[in-house]
Amino acid sequence: MTSKGRGAVLVEEAGALVGIFTERDLISRVDHGDQLWSHVVVRDVMTPHPMVVRPADSLAEALRRLIAGHRRHLPVVDERGKVLGLLSIRDILVHVAGQFPEEMVNLPPGPDHES
Repeated sequence: MTSKGRGAVLVEEAGALVGIFTERDLISRVDHGDQLWSHVVVRDVMTPHPMVVRPADSLAEALRRLIAGHRRHLPVVDERGKVLGLLSIRDILVHVAGQFPEEMVNLPPGPDHES
């Protein structure tokens, strides 16, 4: 996760998605007081059967699922359940921000500008 700069990794078995392991899982499900914590098996602390999105789902639907589930990542799978990628809330924010002209994004705060 660190080398890719991602806050989550997908766990697959025989080509099928079986779970997601996130920074939250690492912090909340692993006992770091245990000297052998680094030997914990991911399967035992991952989130099994995660909520997913499909390529045909709208960006609004993906965002709704992220917000409703208090998540930061959603696996993207095809109609057969094959993993295609991982969508993050950051990916959505970067996309949305890219839709606005730079001049608008960088407007200074002021009484003439609505917030």
